Amino acid sequence: MASIKFGDFVVAAAGKIAGHIYSRNKGGAYSRTWVKPTNPKTTKQLAVRNILSALSQAWRGLTQTQRDQWTGATTNFKIKNRIGDIITQTGNGLYVQLNKNLSDIGVAAISTPPVPTAVGYLTALSVASAEGAGTIVATFTKVGFTNTAVKVFATPALSAGVNSPGTNYRQIGYSASDEASPFNIQTSYDAVFGGVGAAGQKIFVKLVPVDANTGIAGQPIEAVSVIAA
Repeated sequence: MASIKFGDFVVAAAGKIAGHIYSRNKGGAYSRTWVKPTNPKTTKQLAVRNILSALSQAWRGLTQTQRDQWTGATTNFKIKNRIGDIITQTGNGLYVQLNKNLSDIGVAAISTPPVPTAVGYLTALSVASAEGAGTIVATFTKVGFTNTAVKVFATPALSAGVNSPGTNYRQIGYSASDEASPFNIQTSYDAVFGGVGAAGQKIFVKLVPVDANTGIAGQPIEAVSVIAA
């Protein structure tokens, strides 16, 4: 279903309407004919679907009082929709959102909605990668970290001419809450992408702090590395 914003005329749209996709990129708004995407059913995709399915079942297993608590908490966790408007999500959506974050860092689900809290953040992220050594290391500074883990996303090695990660990010792992800098992500990267890539290619990396008590995600930080020889 598409999201549409009306003014004197339609001023923004995102999603699918009658065989057409509406979206925007750095060049502005655009539309294209919808083409049914392929469904390769990779191990990673199936794992994510299983997590979401399990959380949906867990939501149904909550008491009505608990579900009401999640619905009541949504006003404290408003989100942006695809056209940038601030909206209030459903209680189910909030439950799945926070518990998916906890699952992504290896923490058990919570059944009671948390109170909004500040999440630690990262600064000065840089990533060094090398073809010969097969290494990829992230260096950063942690600020205000207390029981905060980090979800680690990366792209496969991309062409030197690519200037944006696009839709290529995949979560390759997560750090423990006491993870020190520099953080070697080579093993996790290799497990997902099979290797660092060739010298001159680019790897984009994104780190997302997550409060391990609440599942609340902090501000992402991104960096790009040109693979060394």
